[in-house]
Amino acid sequence: MDDHRAWAESEFGDADFGDVRLTYRLVRMAARAGKNPRGVVAQVFKEGAERQGAYDLLGNGRVSSKAVIAAVGSATARRCNDDETVRLVIDGTSLSMADKANTKELGSVGAHKFRTRGIKVVNVYAVDQRGVPVGLLDIAAWRRKKKTKKAGRFVRRRDGKSEMACHWCPALETAVARLQEVRPGARPWIIGDRECDDARFLRLANSLGTFTVRAAQNRLVEPQRGRKRKLFSVARAGRSYGTRVVDIPATPMRPARVATLEIRVATTKVLLPLHDNGGHRDPLLVSVVYVREVGRVRGARLEWILLTNAPVESEAQADEVVASYRARWRVEEYHRAWKAGACDAEATQLRSFEAIVKWFTLLGTVASRAERIKQLSRSEPDALASIELADVEIVALISAKRLIKNSVEKVPNGVPTLEVATRWIADLGGYAGHYKGYKPGATTIMRGLQELAIWTQAATEFMTKGEIKRRLR
Repeated sequence: MDDHRAWAESEFGDADFGDVRLTYRLVRMAARAGKNPRGVVAQVFKEGAERQGAYDLLGNGRVSSKAVIAAVGSATARRCNDDETVRLVIDGTSLSMADKANTKELGSVGAHKFRTRGIKVVNVYAVDQRGVPVGLLDIAAWRRKKKTKKAGRFVRRRDGKSEMACHWCPALETAVARLQEVRPGARPWIIGDRECDDARFLRLANSLGTFTVRAAQNRLVEPQRGRKRKLFSVARAGRSYGTRVVDIPATPMRPARVATLEIRVATTKVLLPLHDNGGHRDPLLVSVVYVREVGRVRGARLEWILLTNAPVESEAQADEVVASYRARWRVEEYHRAWKAGACDAEATQLRSFEAIVKWFTLLGTVASRAERIKQLSRSEPDALASIELADVEIVALISAKRLIKNSVEKVPNGVPTLEVATRWIADLGGYAGHYKGYKPGATTIMRGLQELAIWTQAATEFMTKGEIKRRLR
């Protein structure tokens, strides 16, 4: 069994459709998508019979998208560790798709003035304490039936039918339940951006575990001496916990820089609306961690107001809250690799809503694997590549690298480190490495894995297991 097949079996082998043949076909589809990730089905499956089988499975009503997502979530939960904190990063995004004839089962996305169509998605992404992605715990997807103007960014429906109540909160509940069912000793730490500054979400997250949410609304907090107070003023007047010097990575919009962050902490009760006709509010005890970049800054200055129910009574605890929120960037990187990059999920030409959800779930697991390899190579560069790659893949990678190396590079036998192996995979994917400070991204890693799959198949067919073992000594 090649490594892509073993990976697909671990991700989708538990999918229950009432027929093992359907599960077997799904595993084969996932293995092929892992070898050749593309947004268009016809570009992944080149042979006519294989392509038709993929379309048949995606259109089969017995293969539900919920069962596919459940299999992926269970596989992610198994990779988590007991007795450790697992950061559950929840974030929403939109997949915009071409539909000029208005014949696909899509809804409106984006601003009201644009006639963009697509699907709304909320992902619950598991990240370990090192900042390394573990995988997807749950996916919620829906389509808006009709585009309507919004009265304001933070106007909430009081009938319990808002997107937060119907999709975000159920996705979080499902993810936590799935994690605790498989890993009862794991401690969920829920992380959300400003979209999650919602009364329903905050109350739910508080009941499920520890949370860190970036504040977006200047809420009322408990009064002091009979005077009303607002959240932002309380945060900025909090107790100082010193400054930290951190590296801000480069993005397409800004260069890398070293930032000095001032941290202040306050403890208060935010007054959350109950969404009833009486206008009542429910107090929630939180620690408010205020993070602001100080000194001379080129461009936008970093400023976060973080709400958390974790105790913050020391500098170490304050640093842990800030580190938890910084883990949110992992889901942004995943979205970029999934929607664009090599997976290019938005390029799909499928028409059925169910088929689209099943297909982008397969592509999402491929993108998640590439992101995991990327982050592992950065957080544990000296670890052996065997923790993520099979023996036959390592032998194939060494052979492939020897053909494209320059005259001064040396490619010895034996198991390379994860950092070296990731760089070699990226080289296969076309990584040039001209710019200092940049490391291989998920797109070049996925392209490299695609090339590596061809070499791995050849090594599997023409080399014995004994010969593979001898080359790794």
